Amino acid sequence: MEELEKLQKELEEVKKQAEEYLSGWKRAKADFINREHETAREREAWIKFANESFAHALLPFVDSFHAALGSMPEALISSEWAQGFKQLGNQLEEVLGSAGVQPIESLTAQFNPSLHECVGTEKGAEMGKILKEIQRGYLLQGRVLRPAKVIVSE
Repeated sequence: MEELEKLQKELEEVKKQAEEYLSGWKRAKADFINREHETAREREAWIKFANESFAHALLPFVDSFHAALGSMPEALISSEWAQGFKQLGNQLEEVLGSAGVQPIESLTAQFNPSLHECVGTEKGAEMGKILKEIQRGYLLQGRVLRPAKVIVSE
């Protein structure tokens, strides 16, 4: 009898220890799975925004390109050279677009401080309406790469 009680007590201790090991293993497995998911999210974010510094470095070139197009004399606008120049600009914007870079549409929009930077104000019909775009802004994968510099109606 005494040995039977001793064996039952030992069995209960072993069961308790096995249960502790099992619950510890379950926690470790859940932690591992959570870490795998977190790593996958981090990898996706890294891939999504890996081109950010490259895209940011191209923006001054894009600005100069638009300035050159805007200052082109009327007599040259319909020339083949000007059409080729415009085609180069379209290709550049397609490359940026394929990398997730999109321009922020500002003209005639309401001023939004998360998308726009106000560099001046002018009298206008509707307060807070954007009147002029001084420098185009861009989004990268929906996040502001560079805010648009605008003049707002006061």
